Amino acid sequence: MASKIYCISFNQDDSCLGVGTDNSFSIFNCEPFGRCFNKDSDAKIVEMLFSTPLVATVGLGYNLSSSSKKLVIVNTKRKYVICELSFPSTVLFVKMNRKRLVVAISGQIYIYDVSCMKLLHKISIPPFDGPFIADMCPADSSILAYCQTSDMANTNSQSPTSLSLHSKYSNLENSASVASSSAGSSANQQQENQLSESVGMHLHEDKSQGAIMLFDALNLQPLNRIQCHKSPLRTITLSKDGSLIATASVKGTIIRVFASDSGRKVYEFRRGTYSAHISCLRFNSDNSILACSSNTGTIHLFRLDHRDRLNRVPGNEDSNRSNPQSTNDISISTNDGIIANSSLPNKVDDQDTDEQSFPYKAVMTDEENYEIENLIRSRLSMPSASGTKDENSITHKLFNKGKQSTKALSSFLWKRSKNYIPPQFNSIFEPTRDYAYIKLSKEIPSVVSVVDNSCFIATFDGEFLVYRIPSKYTTYSQRRSPGDRVVSGQAGSKECVLLKEYKLI
Repeated sequence: MASKIYCISFNQDDSCLGVGTDNSFSIFNCEPFGRCFNKDSDAKIVEMLFSTPLVATVGLGYNLSSSSKKLVIVNTKRKYVICELSFPSTVLFVKMNRKRLVVAISGQIYIYDVSCMKLLHKISIPPFDGPFIADMCPADSSILAYCQTSDMANTNSQSPTSLSLHSKYSNLENSASVASSSAGSSANQQQENQLSESVGMHLHEDKSQGAIMLFDALNLQPLNRIQCHKSPLRTITLSKDGSLIATASVKGTIIRVFASDSGRKVYEFRRGTYSAHISCLRFNSDNSILACSSNTGTIHLFRLDHRDRLNRVPGNEDSNRSNPQSTNDISISTNDGIIANSSLPNKVDDQDTDEQSFPYKAVMTDEENYEIENLIRSRLSMPSASGTKDENSITHKLFNKGKQSTKALSSFLWKRSKNYIPPQFNSIFEPTRDYAYIKLSKEIPSVVSVVDNSCFIATFDGEFLVYRIPSKYTTYSQRRSPGDRVVSGQAGSKECVLLKEYKLI
């Protein structure tokens, strides 16, 4: 019977890969590929310390020798156990760097000094069910990010550390919240409620379920609270230097990137239109590429540079955050014809006014066109679209006359979206899409990393794949005709080339 893989994790510098199965755990070298270590002991967590022989593992709990309540640190070179740490309940999360070891169970986060395995600090959190969504950066700064559940926000039995963290940043407003721009206005609130009822959506949800807490595990002090999504979080990851944090919700359609020091949203990307289970988000070493994998079998590569960065007016970050009513959500057309969402003050430079147009290289699917058509018709009290191509339809007239007509659609949407279209639907136009993609032969979750011009992919059915990725500054191709169906590799997105293929089990 083939082994079942329970965990896959790259080390901090993406040079090695740890794999835990129901009967063993192994360490592989990525380039050149090869097995470095194997032990006949099941594991659900395998955490390496860079390229050192130190590996922390947690068993599945199927037998006494592999308890799920015990963390074992092994020296893989000398093949002996360095230490064992026992906990009152199942270990859910383990992260390690050269300074700190972080272990999480339901209700507690433990922070250890790696040099002597001394317990330095505990963070009390409410007990919870399900996986613990968290990450810690590999750098010595040891920034820890963990998901804030609704229980964390509402509990009355918080520790002094967690209480100060939640109270200090409970009023921090973030540009990731679409509804925050209308907070404090009873008229706008009533209008949103009416729109919510008309389209069958809940515009106001519990914000705490999509928030993350940032904690300085090196100096043992709280840092920040960031509201990332309205929906519960699925995945979060910190860049290697801890300056950026990427998040994805359970919907899996939008990927957001925030600056960890200020909490500002600096990038926003669209993975796709339909929901997916995001299995991995990972930055490359210089924070120029963000890789995303999901259960759809498609890996998306997003470019992070000044052309896709969300534009801000210098020096206004604090005022924009403290006064959300002074900002408007608009889209900025970059040099490459990519859309980036941003919150800018009402008074901006001439190039950022209503003349900003929808980029002609952007592409929408037939389904998105159809949804927008029906939304516009519903707000104008017109009959619904038939679902077939109609030369008299609004979207047909706007999309089939080239660039000028697309500008007309852009102008219509930006000027009248507050009256006709709920804010959620504007996000269809705004986020940047991938610049490169990989389509696997199976729809299976995977873990990815990007090293130089190579993308390493480890799938949960036991494959290790190496792809060559195009330059992140590749020229975008011409847009497709409006009727073309957009798939994973939409216009402007390049498909990566498979170089090597290996087996993990």
